[in-house]
Amino acid sequence: MGHFYFNDVAHLRGECRSIFNLLMLAIKTPLPVLVALGVGLVEVVRRRKEAGASFLILMFLFWNRSLLARQLENGLRWMLSWMPTVYIIAAIGLVKIFSWTREP
Repeated sequence: MGHFYFNDVAHLRGECRSIFNLLMLAIKTPLPVLVALGVGLVEVVRRRKEAGASFLILMFLFWNRSLLARQLENGLRWMLSWMPTVYIIAAIGLVKIFSWTREP
């Protein structure tokens, strides 16, 4: 179509805004998962000195190639690599929520 889209770190200037990834996460993810993700992120950041938590922070922040792929079609495709990490952190948040409900 007469336009070449880059998909690497050297060409960070792209077609979509940076906020697109967070907006897509907020729109496409179910509300209970977002709530659990929020609680899970707090729990993971609180335990950032542990190996598992620091690995999840690494996966959540740096393995998401959609942060680098700013074009719309590339951002949607690479967003899938972020979703397993989102659901793992949401599961940690869900365990924390369940532990709050179990406490007397």
